[in-house]
Amino acid sequence: MVKGGRNSAPRACRLQEVVCSSAATKNSSITGNYAVYSATKGAVEQMTRVLAKDIGARGITVNAVVVDTDMVRQGNDENGLKFLARPHPLNRLPSPEETAPIFAFISREEAGWINGQIIFANGATVV
Repeated sequence: MVKGGRNSAPRACRLQEVVCSSAATKNSSITGNYAVYSATKGAVEQMTRVLAKDIGARGITVNAVVVDTDMVRQGNDENGLKFLARPHPLNRLPSPEETAPIFAFISREEAGWINGQIIFANGATVV
């Protein structure tokens, strides 16, 4: 993930680069054995900030959006998904249709001043 994002960013042909991350860097209540995973997500977040400065002069914005992914859904059974939904104030995980507008908005030219940001789309689970 870190290498993939870093290798593709300088060749971005559009005005925006959006990276997906996870809340592992902000959530202190995660279970054990997440050291490597959390470190890679931290690297992705810092890379987002640095790339925003490095390539911002070319009119390219770089932001990371923290959302649940297919990996979360595919890696958990119904009980696991219920467990993950418990901390959410709405007691459920968001649908792709609920988080897609975030990607659409920050990809717009009018959102050009949103750059180098880590946007947590987690329904106030991690604040």
